[in-house]
Amino acid sequence: MQLNIKNKNIQLEEAIKQSIRQLIHSMVQNDLNTIDKLLDKDFTLTHITGYVQSKSEWLDNMRSEKMKYYSSKETELYLKINYNKAIVLIRNYIDANIGGSRKNWRLQQKFELDNHDTSWIITKSVASLF
Repeated sequence: MQLNIKNKNIQLEEAIKQSIRQLIHSMVQNDLNTIDKLLDKDFTLTHITGYVQSKSEWLDNMRSEKMKYYSSKETELYLKINYNKAIVLIRNYIDANIGGSRKNWRLQQKFELDNHDTSWIITKSVASLF
């Protein structure tokens, strides 16, 4: 019986990690349709400046290339699950052009996710540097 619970937890963890990694991959690919599906309708992104951006504004910025992501290399990922909620802390080296300035960023993002039936939806992201 213990083995089944452990396997279920591993499957949950992998599904959550997959959602976050798919988001980051979609950012680099500028796949706005996939990003839209991964994010909750009320999603917010808090930038390193403290500016809180809505989902629609963030997607618009990527659409207009005010924000363009070129590559990402994951260095660490931590995960905590509490019933139907999860928190992921991920560190990436991201090559991005933000507001006309292209730079390699040491970006740490804290993601909050909610479980919706069979999928994990990203509700919030808070970015900082590491």
